[in-house]
Amino acid sequence: LEAAVADDRLGRNPLAGVKPPKVDRRQMRALTHEEVATLAQEVGPRHRAFVLVAAYCGLRAGELRALRRSNVDLLRRTMAITEQLSDQAGGGFAVVPLKTSSSRRSVALPGVVMQALDEHLGAFVGPEADSLLFTSVDGSPLRLENFRRRVWEPACRRAGIGHLRIHDLRHTCASLAIAAGA
Repeated sequence: LEAAVADDRLGRNPLAGVKPPKVDRRQMRALTHEEVATLAQEVGPRHRAFVLVAAYCGLRAGELRALRRSNVDLLRRTMAITEQLSDQAGGGFAVVPLKTSSSRRSVALPGVVMQALDEHLGAFVGPEADSLLFTSVDGSPLRLENFRRRVWEPACRRAGIGHLRIHDLRHTCASLAIAAGA
C-alpha cells in the first residue's frame, strides 16, 4: 500500500499505523536418526520412501510431490530436483518452477534412501518415465492436506513424535548433516 501511495495510485495508506497481529510460529523440530526410522516405519510402506527422502535429502514438500521416475538415477545414486507441484484453487494441481533458480539441483542419495526408493519404484510407481514417485492410493498426486490428516499426523502420533510439520524433515536433514560434520 505504501508503494501505491508513492506511485499516486492511493491518496493515503488505509493501514498506516495499524500493527499486524503476531503470528504464533511453532518451533522448528529436527528428528534424530532413530526418530526418522520410527516415523518411516509408522507411515507405512507406501510413504516410507517419502519420509526418508525428505529427512535425508532435504526436499520441500512441493519438490517431493513433483518427483518423477525420470528424476531418480539409482546407478549414479542421485536425484534431480527440477520442479515442484502446487495445489491450485478449485482442487487442481500445477507443476510450477522451483522457488529459486538455485533450487534446481542434483541431490546425492544415501544408502538407506537408495534402498527405500528402489523398493518404492518397484511397488508403487508406474513404469513410465513421467510417473510421479509419491501419489495417493488411487495414483493421483498427493494432496498435502489429505496426506497430513490421513497419513502424517496419525503416523507421528504412533511414532511418539507429537506435532511435526512435513517441512521439519527439511530441518532434520540440515541438522543431521551438521551433526555429521558438514
